[in-house]
Amino acid sequence: MAFNFPASPSNGDTYTANGFTYEWDGSKWIRKSPSTGAQGATGPTGAQGATGATGAQGATAAQGAQGAAGAQGAAGAQGAAGAQGATGATGAQGATNSNASGATGDFSIADKIVHTGDTNTFIRFPDAGDIISMTVGNYEKFKIESGDITIPSSHLLLAADGRRIKLGSASDFQLAHTGTENIIQSYVGDIDYMSPNGSGHSFQINSQEKLRIASDGNVGIEVVDPKSKLHLGASEDIRIGGQYGGMASMEQQVSYSSGYTGTHWQFKTTGGVSWSFDGVLIVHGTGGSSYGSEVVNIKIVYSRESGATNSGDTWRNGTADYNIETLGHNQIGLNPSAGSLSVSHDTSNTNYTLFKLGWSASGQSVGVWSKLIGNFYWAAPGSGDVEIQDKDGNIVFNSNP
Repeated sequence: MAFNFPASPSNGDTYTANGFTYEWDGSKWIRKSPSTGAQGATGPTGAQGATGATGAQGATAAQGAQGAAGAQGAAGAQGAAGAQGATGATGAQGATNSNASGATGDFSIADKIVHTGDTNTFIRFPDAGDIISMTVGNYEKFKIESGDITIPSSHLLLAADGRRIKLGSASDFQLAHTGTENIIQSYVGDIDYMSPNGSGHSFQINSQEKLRIASDGNVGIEVVDPKSKLHLGASEDIRIGGQYGGMASMEQQVSYSSGYTGTHWQFKTTGGVSWSFDGVLIVHGTGGSSYGSEVVNIKIVYSRESGATNSGDTWRNGTADYNIETLGHNQIGLNPSAGSLSVSHDTSNTNYTLFKLGWSASGQSVGVWSKLIGNFYWAAPGSGDVEIQDKDGNIVFNSNP
């Protein structure tokens, strides 16, 4: 096919023929891309080619605007606690008399902490920590001063020494512990022991009851159910006076084995002293025996001079004298009531005498109880004394213990 190019073309002139365009470059015609025709139908997708090598990373582009926040996802499981961080520096002290709320950690105040809803309710530190005072409704309710703890509204003070409790507006009533003694003190009025529910009072030492005041007013000394206004147990005495003169009401008792006859009681008199016994000796079987019992009323008067019997002194040579009156009755029942009272006086020792009371019968195949009950009187000008003993010398009463 012949082309009819223009003659004498200028540089850059173009010529189109048969769907192709040619351009004069100054020396020859060069074919340009053919003009675009209508787009044909899309052909089938070809097989994917092999992935090309990764190209070099391009320069980082400028950050785009932040997109809208997405919906919050579900909370993840809590991770392990991290190590505690170092303590932060103490903050600056707040302004005096300022109120703070929601603060945490240590903070300092100049005088007091005030309740935001009631300025008359506050905790005050008026003396550099030596005094702490809590006030509620403008009334002081609690105070610590020099270690003492005070509740003013209750008039209660706990002393700093840890040994005293004080009650009353002027500490009128006190409970104290000295380390060796426990003390109850009243500086105003009486000390009243009250039992509003009608029960009695019990006083114990080492968990053992020593004194009881029953609800009916009866008093028992080592008696849990007193039957009289003053009730002592067996083998006890009530004493008036002291070493140089007095009297005692007593009930002494001792048991002896079956078959024993002889001394039941002996009065040991030492030094210069005068004494008298006015009472009874009662004997009966032990173990609840019902065979028989006997009573003898006895009155004894006795004096011993000071000194030893071998002193050689005319007036201080241990001379002793006595008189005794008895009142009994005929036998009732079996032994020991078939026996009788015997009296003996032992002056063999140079410094004391033994005045003895015995019984001539023992129990009916059982032991025997011997009970000495009555009043005892004595007086001594000096160191003289009287002991009441059982047959073995065990002391049950001493005028000068």
